[in-house]
Amino acid sequence: MAAKHLAQYIAFFFVGSAIGYFPVDAVLNLATNEPAFGASWIGKVFLIGGIVALSGGFLYLIYLQARSRRPSLRQEQIIVGVLATACVACLLLLTTSWQVGAPAYPVVIVATALGYMIMNCTYFVGLPMIATFYGGWLVAPARTGTDISLLISNVLGQAQNPNGSQNMFPSWVLLLGYMVFPLAGLVAWIFIVRFQIGQASGDEDLEQEDSAQDVESLSPQKSEVPTHSAVAGFAFPGKLHVLVILGSLAEFCQWGVLASLSFIGAEMTDPVSCSGAQGKFVARTSTTANRVMLCVGSILSSLVKCPRGIFFLLSALQWLALVLVLLAVSGSAREFWMTRFGQNVYIISNAVVGGLEGYILTMAFRLVGDDQSVVLKDRKTASSLLGCLGIVLSGMGGIVFGHLADSGLVSCTDV
Repeated sequence: MAAKHLAQYIAFFFVGSAIGYFPVDAVLNLATNEPAFGASWIGKVFLIGGIVALSGGFLYLIYLQARSRRPSLRQEQIIVGVLATACVACLLLLTTSWQVGAPAYPVVIVATALGYMIMNCTYFVGLPMIATFYGGWLVAPARTGTDISLLISNVLGQAQNPNGSQNMFPSWVLLLGYMVFPLAGLVAWIFIVRFQIGQASGDEDLEQEDSAQDVESLSPQKSEVPTHSAVAGFAFPGKLHVLVILGSLAEFCQWGVLASLSFIGAEMTDPVSCSGAQGKFVARTSTTANRVMLCVGSILSSLVKCPRGIFFLLSALQWLALVLVLLAVSGSAREFWMTRFGQNVYIISNAVVGGLEGYILTMAFRLVGDDQSVVLKDRKTASSLLGCLGIVLSGMGGIVFGHLADSGLVSCTDV
């Protein structure tokens, strides 16, 4: 049984890698390590991501309003397969053509938009489907897989440019290596669907619940779990409110705010100038620590369920770490941030925000998917709301803070 569960864990891990951040992280690695790019490109990437996320989120809400019936399990499985295929195609495009059209880099912009579309659809469809039909515990390896690109791209990016100023090998080699994981994930998904690996329920279970609820509606007894719906298509189980809200806010902290501004804050820690070597080292190291800990947080969420009291405390800790990063970005107490201790605090704060995003958001999906006191239909819609709300909030943050960084309204100022 243990071997079977391990095989399922590994399979869903690779599936997650095929529908995750690889295209977007590949672009971010280019923006960080290639001399032709700069700090403003980091903001541009997240500005594009914010626009795609926000527009995609609202279109998804409109779709749910207009469609009376959700896609079937088979349709959602096909969507996941298409996302994995698109991820491989996007990485191949970057590998062969990222330098085309410099300095505008239209291929990079197209790949960025496509990468965010893949990620958005993963949160709209992929993760909610896995949490509902395959069990809450399997959403943890899938989410860890979506984040593995953060670990791989940043660790290899650190190896490519260890001092923040010179590449040790060309970027096309790195980009080509990224494709191994999405290809493996696509193959794994084909086997999962073909042999129903890890599947705990299906469309027939939803139909049985609907039939049972129709019978209960004729009875004077009321449901034990009240359900609220803010918009059509989203049943909102009241007992899952906090999980949905805190999970979405954790994603907002990481991708709506910190991702756009972290590079600028790192530059502010340099005691010499905004273009100094020490600031670049802090930027590279803090980014790597953030992405590595994000993956670690996702992995830890699969080990044991988190008590709700601790869940709340971890959310507060993430916000505290984000405030520290924003203090550095604003230049407050700059003398402190320019010290070695202050630089270490900045790196650790980035790591805490990332690690807790990985843990809190993945745990929220898991707790929603595993709550047997809530009917399957409500768990599915609550998971969908968790994915959609996080994308919309992160998109709004990406537009605002990405624009501030891209336009130079928020930027490093020399000492």
